[in-house]
Amino acid sequence: MSSAPWKSILKSLISENIKNLKSSTPILPMQFSTYDTLTCRPTNRSVMFRGFLGERKDEIRKNEIINYLNSISSEANLKELNPEIETDLLVITTDIRSAKVNHLLENSGFEICWWFPVTTDQFRLSGNAYILPSPINPIIAHFPSDMLLSPYSFSVDSISLIEHFDWEQERKKHWYETSSDLRATFLEPQPTQENEISNVVRELDPIGKTMEEKLLVKKALENFAIVVMKVDYIDHLKLSPTPIQTIWKFQKSDDGLNKEEWIKKTKAYIDDTYQKAISTLFDKLEQANWASTEKQPGENQLSEENQTSLATINSTETQEFPTQGNYPLTPIFNDIIANMIPMEVVDERTQFKLLRHITTNDPPALQSVNETLSSIPP
Repeated sequence: MSSAPWKSILKSLISENIKNLKSSTPILPMQFSTYDTLTCRPTNRSVMFRGFLGERKDEIRKNEIINYLNSISSEANLKELNPEIETDLLVITTDIRSAKVNHLLENSGFEICWWFPVTTDQFRLSGNAYILPSPINPIIAHFPSDMLLSPYSFSVDSISLIEHFDWEQERKKHWYETSSDLRATFLEPQPTQENEISNVVRELDPIGKTMEEKLLVKKALENFAIVVMKVDYIDHLKLSPTPIQTIWKFQKSDDGLNKEEWIKKTKAYIDDTYQKAISTLFDKLEQANWASTEKQPGENQLSEENQTSLATINSTETQEFPTQGNYPLTPIFNDIIANMIPMEVVDERTQFKLLRHITTNDPPALQSVNETLSSIPP
């Protein structure tokens, strides 16, 4: 399985927005929704993206992380980290006592809405999410490790990846990369429990420097979990300069081989300026005299009437019709009308394709347009 086509776009958006956010500590929280089976309503909260499963953010820190993992467990004797693999599995962290954990255990469906303010992009991702807790937590039995890894076994030996990928190492790696103040929150009692402010731990070392701290780390780690998200639907809305929506859906292919692939669909939305242009264009088309003449084999010339009408449309003032290059966007191209997909070139053939759609309910006019269209070289 190759990398999903939306992944590089998402990573590029994250990088560009963080780089250009006007903030000393730029953050891009995601809105993460789960389904509450008790209330039969979705619930939403802000979460932080922790990367894709299997990626290494900093290869230079590899030995540092290995030493940490060996220090935190007396049984560990690591000499190498998990193999770096290219996956499309998103990761966030959570407290095992949080409501979203119960929601996902009962219904693994989720949706993320992610707004990128610098580039004015919105990413909506949905699919199924799975909880990876401490190994001593019984809910680990619900974690589908083989299912999550099997699509990526092409990149390394299949048996080595699925049977020997150390999920606990992955969980502890995220613990190590969590800030000290956030690690301390995993020691806090649940909201229903009484707590004296003097007993609250403000920061927590990833390992613990004293015996007391090590016990606190052990307790906090039992509450620490990662959420692994398998996405099967993406809705990317780019709002500027012209609104364009791109949808990717992971589904079975049509070739009968029972394999799954990402299917892409794109829509372009027309703003008020373009709506005005369409309205003005339609008025001109109604006034135009669209006629066709008999053509000799090999002739590709437009009739005089059609040349005149085409000139009338192309003479529209540029302030009425936005321009792209040297072409007025007088026709909202055939693929926008039919499939909501913009085309790059505005030419005579495309303008007549537009007319074909406009005259669909007028058989004589439609015949005239089709005859003229057939005379124009592709």
